[in-house]
Amino acid sequence: MKAWAGAAIIAIGVVVAISAAVSLFGLRRLSPGPSAGGEEPVKTAGGGMIDSRQDVSIMLERPDARSTKGGKMQVRLIPVTMFQSNCVVAWDEITGDGVLFDTGGDAGRIIDFVRSKGIQVKAIFLTHGHVDHVAGTNRVKKELAVPVYLHPEDRPLADATSRQCLMFGIPMEDAPEVDHDLAEGEKFAFGSLEFTALHLPGHSPGCTAFLFSGEKPVLVSGDVLFESSIGRTDLPGGDMDKMKESLNRLKQLADDVVVVPGHGRQTSIGREKKLNPYLSESFSMW
Repeated sequence: MKAWAGAAIIAIGVVVAISAAVSLFGLRRLSPGPSAGGEEPVKTAGGGMIDSRQDVSIMLERPDARSTKGGKMQVRLIPVTMFQSNCVVAWDEITGDGVLFDTGGDAGRIIDFVRSKGIQVKAIFLTHGHVDHVAGTNRVKKELAVPVYLHPEDRPLADATSRQCLMFGIPMEDAPEVDHDLAEGEKFAFGSLEFTALHLPGHSPGCTAFLFSGEKPVLVSGDVLFESSIGRTDLPGGDMDKMKESLNRLKQLADDVVVVPGHGRQTSIGREKKLNPYLSESFSMW
């Protein structure tokens, strides 16, 4: 285990746990977006309604929707545990092929959902190794018999999952059983679902986002980019300089790319370029 990983266990308990606990009282959220309950549904920039107390659906048409390969893509956000981390389910509604991102807990809900929709999950992808994004992985992996992917630079964090669970007082989970290392630029295809891994360090050393290609591209951003904010960089392994580099990469994406973050509600690259103080040219935090 790298030297900073041991320090991460203590710092996460002091810094993140305090932030998470405060967020539970509605005074400050760990990351932007709706809280776990008590809020009315809100209207998104795209005109859809999102109720923070329920799972969120995004319907996306693929350009090859009439082909034998499939083509109708759907994305579901399932906020899990007290951290309200988004488990993201993406699947082809025609073929049933699908993938999961960040199985951070509430494994039963995730499993029940994919089975109720008849989704044939092909793999689990973890955007990074923090406990709120990986704690439910082993149960989901076992029930669905699928491989797990994670960037190797976040293995030390993921390996400390059980110790992080103890700190937060949440049910004990072992470190996720990772089958494959993710690499920058690695491409994946499951039926009509095609996406590329983007290594975007800053929040953690191995943070990885996933960019779906197509007429309506989608970015599963993990904790790199949120609506009107970004992932914190004050935890061991975090690096503000690297975060700036990662955000500069995201600014090069097209404005119409839908952003599905690790916490909170969906947004778009265009919106964040205008209103996010970490991406905006006119109102900047830098």
